[in-house]
Amino acid sequence: MKTMTRRMTALFLTVILLLAGCGKAPAAGGGAAPVGTAVSDGTGKGEATILAAAIFPEWPKRKSPDKPASEAWQEMNKARTITTMDNRDLRAKVAAFSTRYFSVMMQGQENVILSPVTTWLALGMLAEVTAGDTQAEILTALQCTDIEECRDMAQKLVKSVYIDDSVSRTVPACAFFLSDKEEYREEPLRQLAEVYLASAFSGTMGSDEYNAFLQAWLDQQTGGMLTDEASAVKTDPDEVLALAAAMYLKTPWEESFAESAVAERPFETPSGQVKTEFMTGPASVKWYVQGNGWKAAYRSMQGGMTMWFILPDEGVDPAAIAQDPALTAMLTAARPDEVTEADVMLTVPMFDVSSSADIVKKLPEMGIRLALDENKADFSPLLPQLSAKGIEVCVSKVDTAARVKIDTAGVEASAFTVIHATKALAPQPLPQVYLVFDRPFLFAVTGPNGVVEFAGLVNSPAE
Repeated sequence: MKTMTRRMTALFLTVILLLAGCGKAPAAGGGAAPVGTAVSDGTGKGEATILAAAIFPEWPKRKSPDKPASEAWQEMNKARTITTMDNRDLRAKVAAFSTRYFSVMMQGQENVILSPVTTWLALGMLAEVTAGDTQAEILTALQCTDIEECRDMAQKLVKSVYIDDSVSRTVPACAFFLSDKEEYREEPLRQLAEVYLASAFSGTMGSDEYNAFLQAWLDQQTGGMLTDEASAVKTDPDEVLALAAAMYLKTPWEESFAESAVAERPFETPSGQVKTEFMTGPASVKWYVQGNGWKAAYRSMQGGMTMWFILPDEGVDPAAIAQDPALTAMLTAARPDEVTEADVMLTVPMFDVSSSADIVKKLPEMGIRLALDENKADFSPLLPQLSAKGIEVCVSKVDTAARVKIDTAGVEASAFTVIHATKALAPQPLPQVYLVFDRPFLFAVTGPNGVVEFAGLVNSPAE
């Protein structure tokens, strides 16, 4: 079995040729570098060895959303639309995952911005490098029955999301970052490269150079929208793997909001009223959805995308709405079954909101527990040598960040999810504690069945 990282260059060179038709891959800071060589982040601070890089097929460009698209564009968009709209099962399962993710994360009074797509892809990659019950928990959280279904969903998800035609841009990106000190089994890494179109890098975990490279990769894949958040992501010296998924979106509304319809008005936050600019314009259809305690309508964007606006009724907790099965049904359907016909006008605030968090402690609420347990996590498909030596590996951090901006012209958004897997640390010696009963104290004598047979208060042991 081939396992050494240095042997992977030839393997991944083959993968990149199959995926992209060339032996060049983009470096984190732009430009290109031959596969198997050291690359910089473009600033001179970051460095890694590139093992693979997936280059997406090029979309035919559009000069303007008002101009007819070329025949080549129509063919590519048709294939993308078929992947999305003709696969109701895919949409339903991703929506169910999203709803669960929302319900777990949307708590408290702070802004919570999420990207279910990047988290789904990162967890899908995690499933590829785990086995047994560890993998089964992840697959269940992803709404998949087995790893083959997960691979199929991942390929369809990436294909359905991706568009880059100069008018609309939604570009997903996946990568895995390996340690140059560890040995890896090739097959799961091949699956990551082929199924997720994931780039692959190797470097010294915990080093300033490798951290700077990872940060630059995240910054580039998110269009520079999450520079500060990306700079906070770091590997640890004991880390053996970082799985990263990122996405950048920028697209105009199909019908822009009129600048003349922008006006300042109050917004009721949980802590009080604030003034902000609102824009008013028609919904994209002449109906809205009435849920249990909420209403929703949407605006269409170029590239076949939609932005739903979901308004809780007065006094209804927005977090509770995220758990409503009707919300999943609405997001899944091309047109919800039950709608209320109306001439809908939307008045929504212009906003630029973001949030970031390590969500590792939230994963158990999604049913993912074993991957976090250093005594039970099974990473043997990827790291058989460590498993044979009894060295445990588990998920230690899950860095997430997302940002969404909307204005009269359109929407711009970005997000990333990075899953860190680390070798379990050797048990630390327990602290020594002295309990000196030199003042009044209590005692109790219990039998084998827990019955208190004697008890007392000793104020003076001399009496």
